[in-house]
Amino acid sequence: YAKGDKNDVQYTRIGNGFNGWDPIMDVGTNLSNEQIPFGTPFNVASFGGGEAQSEFGLLSMGSVGGRLYAGFKASDSLKFGASAAYLAEEDDSYAKLDGYALAGGMVWSFMPNTSLHFQAQYVDATLEPDGYSDIDIKTVSLGSGLYVNF
Repeated sequence: YAKGDKNDVQYTRIGNGFNGWDPIMDVGTNLSNEQIPFGTPFNVASFGGGEAQSEFGLLSMGSVGGRLYAGFKASDSLKFGASAAYLAEEDDSYAKLDGYALAGGMVWSFMPNTSLHFQAQYVDATLEPDGYSDIDIKTVSLGSGLYVNF
């Protein structure tokens, strides 16, 4: 929960685009949100993006949301993770915004110190700003990576 506040800045994520961490898409791979380009999908505290003034001249609508996450080890060399999240704005006096994000990932350690990571993400959201046309956001992102530890 983050309270809506149009007069103050609210920070809604940890880190930045270079070294950030976003728990919405973290499913146990090394690809969560940093390697698959989508940024922070549910930064609804400012629907203009980041912590800056939004394109609609508002700062914060706040947010209410939840996330379910599961991870399990199928074998010594194979791990899976999945996530489902839903979020909506806390203050709808300027706009309505709600959406959900789904993510799934797999890590296959096929050699010592070497693993292959796969991740898929889906985001579906709707922004209904007062006085503007509705904006539908639907994004599918896929990623893979080969990781070698020395």
